[in-house]
Amino acid sequence: MNKTYRKTAKNKIAKSYLVYVILFLVAFTIRFFASKKLPINSYEASILLRITDEIPTCPEGLSIIEFILIKTSFFIFGDNDLAARIWPILAGSIFSLLPIYLRDQLENKIGVMLSLFIVVDPFMIVNSIQIGSNIFSFLSFVFLLAAIWKKDVFIGTIFLVLLIISGRGTMLAMILSIAFLVYQKTHRGLFVKNLIEETREWGKRNNAFQLQKYFIIGLFLAFMIAIYKFDISLILSDAISNLENLSSYYSVGESPIAFLAVMFSYLPFYVFIFLYQLIKTHNKGNQINYLLLIWITITSLFIIINPNHKFYDLLWVSGFLLIYLSLNTPAVIQGINKNNISDIIKTTYFLVLLIALIMNFARFIYQGYTGLSQFQTSITLITILIVVAASIIILTYQLSLKNSLLSLTNAAFILLFFVQAGFSFRASGLTNSRYSEVVWSGSVFDKQIIQDQIKNAKITKDFANDGVKIGLVNVQEPSFLWELRSYDVNLFNKNLRPNEKNDILISKTEAIGETTGKYFGQEFIVGSFPRWYIEPINSLFTYDFWSWLIFRKSIMHKTTNYIWVKGEK
Repeated sequence: MNKTYRKTAKNKIAKSYLVYVILFLVAFTIRFFASKKLPINSYEASILLRITDEIPTCPEGLSIIEFILIKTSFFIFGDNDLAARIWPILAGSIFSLLPIYLRDQLENKIGVMLSLFIVVDPFMIVNSIQIGSNIFSFLSFVFLLAAIWKKDVFIGTIFLVLLIISGRGTMLAMILSIAFLVYQKTHRGLFVKNLIEETREWGKRNNAFQLQKYFIIGLFLAFMIAIYKFDISLILSDAISNLENLSSYYSVGESPIAFLAVMFSYLPFYVFIFLYQLIKTHNKGNQINYLLLIWITITSLFIIINPNHKFYDLLWVSGFLLIYLSLNTPAVIQGINKNNISDIIKTTYFLVLLIALIMNFARFIYQGYTGLSQFQTSITLITILIVVAASIIILTYQLSLKNSLLSLTNAAFILLFFVQAGFSFRASGLTNSRYSEVVWSGSVFDKQIIQDQIKNAKITKDFANDGVKIGLVNVQEPSFLWELRSYDVNLFNKNLRPNEKNDILISKTEAIGETTGKYFGQEFIVGSFPRWYIEPINSLFTYDFWSWLIFRKSIMHKTTNYIWVKGEK
């Protein structure tokens, strides 16, 4: 009997581990192929140029942990884009294995749900690809909290060290840590004291062995500092950057309202379920729920109001939202009685109506955006709304208002989940133009046109001894410098001098000065973003925003440069 029970338990554990491994592989695959499609942007390029010692200053986003990891991978594999991005890709994928670490604290259903949300979360995907993002600080902070929950002092110490050197997001993590300690002090007065005592007792029991491990870790960090000679003040870089920008103005398109619009646009499922659970469990939540609610409030206010923010910083909001939703199993799973055919039929009926409603709404927006007649679609929308209202009234009369609204709510949950999955996949940049998404930091130029012109220039120089010479006229874009790092590049702060000879020129304007020989030029995109989020409040009442939300079609704000190719003499 006991052997059979143990065998069954082992099979369940093996199956749950297999699920997490599959989710890890899915997360890695999405992030890996998305990173291959998306070129290095200007924000990332400035960090990489500093790591490769091409520029002397420390740009925003540079952290000690990425400095060490990227410098190491460049030494082994060479300075290519994948060698730089593989570390955030791995960090974001490893995050999906958090439930395995908390297997004794979380139910299996909650753990799988948490891992699934981590895999498909749009801001988790973006931060897992972008260099200089929040992924290391958020990963370290969450695993530090998990270690405290498990009372795992050694793992907690490791992630505390990683958090300190994680760069972007460390200041927010410090604020959340203070909020955590204050909350525990006010609600569980002996928590901090007990934590210190337990840590001391753990140290006494494991003193000899743990001292060796800490010594090895300290020796490794000292070795890295000695080899790479990075600036130790980078530990405070995030706090300094945030404090310096407190009194600055918001960047174009990054007003607080724009952040709210982006959050609701990319996280409709999260927001809807969160508000539903909040209302449903009002004054009934446990301490973890209240603490997560405090953190969500703090992160939302800090990121939205702070002028130093970027859209992908909303990871700190979406991350705690998905943890909250995972711990509070959504009503879409709890509310449906699988054994009641009537409940399934009612939910399916409302789901069909909502799908029809959304499809016709999308058609209505498309017609408005393209200037087509919307009369017939308007009639259809009104008809569907009348049918939904009539169905609720009939079910309320036959059963109850609560029962009818529950079926409608469950149908909305199911539909929003698939909509959320679609939005998450879009955020990765795998299915649409990279310029359509607003969650990336830094401008992304059309590097294909430069690569094609360089390739053509190389063909014409096959029998020459000299290489391709490229001139940048009034252009110091980091992404250009990174892309062209292996070529002979000359920088010109003003127009060219008469005797300057270059095979390719890149300039901000059509005026490049006097040149030796004839050049043929064309425009190319160096930055583009949807125009709606420059004035988000007004845009919410236009077809432009809704067309972007549904189809990713919008009026674009574009910045262009010129590329010039030298003609034959």
